[in-house]
Amino acid sequence: MSELREEVRLGTLRRMRQALAETEDRLARLRDDGRSPDDREVREAEAYRDALGRDIGEAAGPQEDLVVTVTLRADGELVVSSPGTPPHRIVAIRAKRARAAGQRVAELVEEALAARERRP
Repeated sequence: MSELREEVRLGTLRRMRQALAETEDRLARLRDDGRSPDDREVREAEAYRDALGRDIGEAAGPQEDLVVTVTLRADGELVVSSPGTPPHRIVAIRAKRARAAGQRVAELVEEALAARERRP
């Protein structure tokens, strides 16, 4: 029975990650269309994305690997996010953005390792 439960859990996580990717694509299209961050559709899509991210982070549990997403949006905005943490917008000159994103990813990995070591 536990194998079936694990298969269901992994299938659910896979579908949630797919929905999260689709929502990110929708947000990018809305922003490309020039929609304001105050636009109702943008706010709803962001709220759905954030809720999915939290749910995936909670559902992942201790057996899951750390997933870090680095998103370069069409408007040049660079965002690093991981389930369970708020998105981190990288503000740096263009020549240093990749290094800054890499630094944030390294910080998230370090936080995950420290959390794993604290677990009993």
